[in-house]
Amino acid sequence: MNQVRTGIDKRDADMRSKPYLDTDIEANRWVTFQVSKVEISGPLVPGKEAPAKIHGVLTVKQKPVERVADARIMYLKLTPEQLEGQKRFGFASDNIKVKAKFATTFSDHGMQVPQLLFLKVNNEVELETDLVFAKE
Repeated sequence: MNQVRTGIDKRDADMRSKPYLDTDIEANRWVTFQVSKVEISGPLVPGKEAPAKIHGVLTVKQKPVERVADARIMYLKLTPEQLEGQKRFGFASDNIKVKAKFATTFSDHGMQVPQLLFLKVNNEVELETDLVFAKE
């Protein structure tokens, strides 16, 4: 979380400070999402995205909250030629690509809603991930 980007440098620094994310504490530097269930709406076909719901526990600032992410999952099957060019990036012949979006709130994780005078940031925070899982 020490690389939060909001588009405004001063706000980024404020978000990393003690009242909010408090990223100076090692335990607060990471956001985790522990997956408990994945619901995919159909079979995984190589090269085609399938909508999915990913259930789990999102932990921000050491406060766990159950969340469901809307996701798109794609099975990536690489040919031997493709694999040769992608090995240096950690890919395998069988890979799963997951793009997910989910929301949480500052207050659910024990943080105050950022505000300055009459300006206030929305309590809701949207998180996005774009991950590739490679079979070892």
